Amino acid sequence: NKDFAELYGIYLAEGSTCKNGVVFAISQDEKKLTDRIISLMEKVWNKRCAIEDDKNSKKRWVRIYSNIIKRFYEEIAGRGARNKRIYIFDKLTKHTASKILKGIWTGDGSKEKGGYEITTTSKYLHDACYLSHFQ
Repeated sequence: NKDFAELYGIYLAEGSTCKNGVVFAISQDEKKLTDRIISLMEKVWNKRCAIEDDKNSKKRWVRIYSNIIKRFYEEIAGRGARNKRIYIFDKLTKHTASKILKGIWTGDGSKEKGGYEITTTSKYLHDACYLSHFQ
């Protein structure tokens, strides 16, 4: 559904797995993104998030404690920022793909002087975003 797809995109941009769950590493200034992650986690997974703010910086971690969700995201998104990919790309409708892109944009997108940009260290994710532009 659209909420799952958007959360998946945000995970691809900002999420990672940790010892006992999933964590989204964002800025304390990103209040709307924090609220959106919390809302989507409750809708999609019926899970409440724990928020942890670093007292010495603007870092914020939005955590979900669940080994099942951890394993799920490792399976559909890969492990490590450089290895992230959309493993379900061939199963997506245009509408669902657009929601994933919205989530990626929410986390890693920016408006630049020459247009819009998504920044990622994953070649796989870069290529998927690039190719989706032509479909």
